[in-house]
Amino acid sequence: MDRRRVALQLLPTLAQGGAELYVYRLAKLQRGGALEPVGCSMLRSGPTEKLLRRAGVPAQGPGPQRAPGPRPGAPARDPRR
Repeated sequence: MDRRRVALQLLPTLAQGGAELYVYRLAKLQRGGALEPVGCSMLRSGPTEKLLRRAGVPAQGPGPQRAPGPRPGAPARDPRR
């Protein structure tokens, strides 16, 4: 069985910043090598996702954002007030 080896580049966001652009440059260099680069964001997408895709690197931001509401771990509000 032939399995692909993947180099997952996991970032909090794919915004345009120093770490994101470093990952973009690194992923471009890794294409065609022993590892297939893949870009992934945990919190939100951004312009770097488009850059990665244009360079032929699969990139994925998070799915639909959750509905607005209280932050996880936020103190509960008294509904009587």
